[in-house]
Amino acid sequence: MITTRCDDVVEDTYHVRVLTIHASKGAEATDDCCFDGITGEIAREMDRSDETRQNEARTWYVGLSRASERLHLMYDAFPGAIDHLPGNLAPQAAASARRQASEAMTDGGADDR
Repeated sequence: MITTRCDDVVEDTYHVRVLTIHASKGAEATDDCCFDGITGEIAREMDRSDETRQNEARTWYVGLSRASERLHLMYDAFPGAIDHLPGNLAPQAAASARRQASEAMTDGGADDR
């Protein structure tokens, strides 16, 4: 569910940037929206090449790790796109975020990385 409360938005404080996954490398945003889907050509090339499959995994990692607070996954956005992300990605990511938050509270917020 997407909600918008325009009454709370102060002029010049709400910014939207639309980037490709490649252009987003190194960037961070409070919210990150990713569309699941790859082209048939990419899917076929991933079937033929481990290097392509690994490169695609790294690319998706970049795209899915730009959010500091919320990741929004959108499915069936484009005709002809083939679903790529695992169907259980959202629940797994939510569970991981809960674990990390719990660990941060337990150790006083220290980050050992």
